[in-house]
Amino acid sequence: MSETVANLWSTLQQQRAVEYPVLGWLDSLLVQHLYVRPQITGTADKNWLIWLVENLEIPRDGHWLSIGCGAGGLERFAVEEGLCTEIDGVDIAPGAIEMAVRNAAESGMTNVRYQVRDLDQARLPECTYDVVLCAMSLHHIRRLEYFYEEVVQSLRPGGWLLLNEFVGPSQWQWTDQQLNAVNTLLAALPERLRVNTVTGLVKEREERPSIAWMNAVDPSESIRSAELLPLLESQFTLALRRDYGGAVLGKLLEQIIANFDPERPEDVMALRLLFAAEATLMRAGVLSSDFSVVAAHEGRSLRAARLPFDAAFERHLVYGFHPVEYMPSGEPFAWTEGEAAFVLRRPPHARALRLSLILPPVARTLSIEVDGQPVGALRSTACAAVPPPTHLTLALPPHTRAQPTISLHLDQGWRPSDVWASQDPRTLGVALAGAELL
Repeated sequence: MSETVANLWSTLQQQRAVEYPVLGWLDSLLVQHLYVRPQITGTADKNWLIWLVENLEIPRDGHWLSIGCGAGGLERFAVEEGLCTEIDGVDIAPGAIEMAVRNAAESGMTNVRYQVRDLDQARLPECTYDVVLCAMSLHHIRRLEYFYEEVVQSLRPGGWLLLNEFVGPSQWQWTDQQLNAVNTLLAALPERLRVNTVTGLVKEREERPSIAWMNAVDPSESIRSAELLPLLESQFTLALRRDYGGAVLGKLLEQIIANFDPERPEDVMALRLLFAAEATLMRAGVLSSDFSVVAAHEGRSLRAARLPFDAAFERHLVYGFHPVEYMPSGEPFAWTEGEAAFVLRRPPHARALRLSLILPPVARTLSIEVDGQPVGALRSTACAAVPPPTHLTLALPPHTRAQPTISLHLDQGWRPSDVWASQDPRTLGVALAGAELL
């Protein structure tokens, strides 16, 4: 999935920058001034990020991290406005990062840095950032639990997580009420305002996409957007939240907003009527906001010193794990791939790593690392059945971080279908049944 998303957004960022700079409702300055900004900041002229920094009294000498930076415009804006002294931007799309690096260089900015990272599995540096910024990016992250954990340990004391995000239905599974409102208002617009900027066709109506279609086109799009705020509230303290709508306008105006000419009074009036309709539906409780600006702080880590095989499993995993299974005796375990990594929270006086695992029934070498430093190795042998569990205790390196990465590397994967009379075609590593820092 990561490669698909990276390639897609590399292409989209370049297309939007050159061909279609105004596609979504939030790309329109008219929408921003007449509707969005007044709901967030109370005025038409105040940018949401400047307002947050001023309202929360965030020091302007900080080091920021921006998630899903795209072509890097927001990061350069933050530096130009003096909101921070340095900022790191990360994005999964290499094409977008190439544009961001080029734009920063052309602007002569040396305190803006960009890097390709997959935030579904990237480790963030400990106690490094004063602000982590997510602007229309967090709703593309599947592993929210993992990401929030990384934010907690990467923020300095007093640091902030700032969001401007889509928080509506996951994978665009719009409610019937939303679709009815969108299509009723869409039908009331004249045809000239409904011409799709990309296709040139008149936009007739919006439909709810199938999950299969979403997964085929962009498997990251709003993948868990409806869970974004509830999970955030379970781990952080919310200091501020401003909902600003979009439950109707987000889909209605998509790819037609460029038709609304700010110099034509009738176009401005049509937009004002659309704004009023959405606001009325939200005030009546028929619809809720699909977009929010949120400021959170005082995050707390929910990771543990022991790897749990339950719903909390996800927040520990970096990469290379299959879903939890159960042994005939009822104990949970998870098969890894040939390479896998997970994270534990180290107790203050922990000096050792204890593992319980089942080696493959083929001759392989397993190497174990903590924060990239080798701590042990095992050699398995070929056998006709699943071998018994292996229990081992390994000393931690002297400078183990507070939340170390434990990596398992098998020199070569194996497939059950090649070893036993099995239909399992997966390429596996070891069966991990327990891990603990002590």
